[in-house]
Amino acid sequence: MEIRTLILALTLVKLCIGYDALRDYVGDSDFKIGVAINSEHFDDEEYVEAASNFNMAVAENGCKLSGIQYIKGKYDFRDCDYHLEFAQNHTMEFRGHNLVWHSYQPEWFQNIIDANAMENAIVDHITTVLTHYKGKIKAWDVVNEAIDDNSPSNSFNYRDSFIYQALPNFVDVAFTTARKVDPDVKLFYNDYSTEGKWPKTYSVYKFIKDLVDRNIPIDGVGIQYHTTVQNQPTFYNINKVISDYCDLGIEVHITEIDVECSDKCDNENIEKLQSEAYTNALKACLNNSCCTAYLVWGVADKNSWLGEDTLPLLFDNDFQPKTQYNKILKVLKETLGETPDKSTNTNETTAPNDSSNSTDSPNSMDSPNSMDSPNSMDSPNSMDSPKSTDSTLPTDSNYGGVYSENPNSSTINTAPTQSTTTSIEKETDIPEDGAMSILRSSFGHFKSFILFYVLIIYVYYIVF
Repeated sequence: MEIRTLILALTLVKLCIGYDALRDYVGDSDFKIGVAINSEHFDDEEYVEAASNFNMAVAENGCKLSGIQYIKGKYDFRDCDYHLEFAQNHTMEFRGHNLVWHSYQPEWFQNIIDANAMENAIVDHITTVLTHYKGKIKAWDVVNEAIDDNSPSNSFNYRDSFIYQALPNFVDVAFTTARKVDPDVKLFYNDYSTEGKWPKTYSVYKFIKDLVDRNIPIDGVGIQYHTTVQNQPTFYNINKVISDYCDLGIEVHITEIDVECSDKCDNENIEKLQSEAYTNALKACLNNSCCTAYLVWGVADKNSWLGEDTLPLLFDNDFQPKTQYNKILKVLKETLGETPDKSTNTNETTAPNDSSNSTDSPNSMDSPNSMDSPNSMDSPNSMDSPKSTDSTLPTDSNYGGVYSENPNSSTINTAPTQSTTTSIEKETDIPEDGAMSILRSSFGHFKSFILFYVLIIYVYYIVF
């Protein structure tokens, strides 16, 4: 009886101990900390509660072409609308993903071989979808994973997909159509192996620069950031990539980060190593004013397309936050948790105390002469599938934290700002998001209060 009582008591104590929401520590910035959601799990209260800790959401599959137009010409927005409604009900911004992709597509789309037919299909789909969501979704991944994995680092090759074979200029058609349909939506290109670890990083940069140089309408790039514990980018890797996109005038979202444990997952340091990957990416994003969103690809490990055994996400299978979650929270608290002083500029930089990164030397994305050599066994494939330190940071004028690992640099990255935002004063003292934060926090404390007294009464009943 005593053992059972102790187990129950520990369970109730676990429930009583709450945790802070990531969304509550973005300060007065417009920075988005997001998560990929799947409507298959919307009836799971624990899933919903964990997902609501973020302030941005993206549908894993529900808004792709295969989810909206599985039958040619028959548009079914129900699942994508359901994801959007979830985000709206939890005061989360919703990100559109994606309009044109070569993978997991219905047969009618894959069977198109005529250029005119392919162009008409792309134009019709983009026009119909963007018209339906005009004014509701602020950013879309227009094209997903169009660059060949084996492209040389000094140029780029298109993936030899059925879309490219039918219509070699499909990327131009897609972005031009999207801009024509909705002049206000932000248009992104999204791809993997682009976080500075692999040669494809530079191929995609060349591709984006080519679009910009040819005046193809593009606003941003999505760096998917699927990585592993054993082969993760350093802080300098990703910081340099983002900085170069800032110089190009391109907005950056880290769109699908997860950190796979593919070997020795029972190592006691595994969450520490995963935390380094997560926080290096976040610190680099916060270090560059053009990086405005950071999204994790899934909620709990058991929801991951990689499989729960790889332990890739921020919540365990009981939807409890892991070390990775708390480390991300710590970075947000130290950089964005308090209102940044927007009138203050500084030339001081606090570098992460990570000796493993200090040996990296800067290389321009235009002329990459050195980079980590990828091991073919670890090189990531397409991850978009249905299936560090804690230094106190100075603040900049946008998102707060400034990090640098370049030992030769003591200045803040002064890249041009893309979509820099400032808070808008409202007549009320508490903004809407702040009010929701207070309500959420109050409910959490109330729940903890009730559970605590249930515990006390139960223990008293058993003992006496």
